[in-house]
Amino acid sequence: MPSLNLMVHISSNDISEIVRHCVGETPNEACGLLIGSGDTIHFVRSARSQRPSPYEFTMEPKDILTIDQEAETKGLEIVGLYHSHTMTDAYPSQTDIAACPDDRWFHFLVSLKAKPYKVRAYRIVGSSVEVVAISASDGREGSFAPLWSL
Repeated sequence: MPSLNLMVHISSNDISEIVRHCVGETPNEACGLLIGSGDTIHFVRSARSQRPSPYEFTMEPKDILTIDQEAETKGLEIVGLYHSHTMTDAYPSQTDIAACPDDRWFHFLVSLKAKPYKVRAYRIVGSSVEVVAISASDGREGSFAPLWSL
C-alpha cells in the first residue's frame, strides 16, 4: 500500500523508453537514471552496468557523471533510478535496499519475468521499502501499475 500522498509523475513515453531499454539488455539487468524535480520526472537516461549480470547491476560512474551534468544544465537533478529484474517481481531485493544511494530517490523496477511487464515505483528509506503510486501522462495511475506491453 502506498504511503500517504506518495506519487511520482512521468510520461508514458518515458515508461516505454525504460521498458524498451530493459528488454534490450536481457538477459542482463538494465539500469538508468530518472531526471526531474520534486515528484516529476522530466526525462530518463539509460546507463551502462560496469559488470553486466542477470542478477545485479553497478551503474557506470562515467554515465552517472555525464547524466548529472546534463540534468544540471537544464536546471534539473537526478531524482531516481530504474533497473530491471529479469526473473523476479518488480520489488527491491536485499541488494537493491543495501545499495540505495539516496533515500529521496524514486526507484522504478521493471519485472521482465512475464508479459505484460510490470513497472512499479518505490522509495527506499533505510531498510524500509515504501510503495510509490505512478501517475503516467496518458492517465494510467496506480500503486502497482502500470502493466506495459511493447
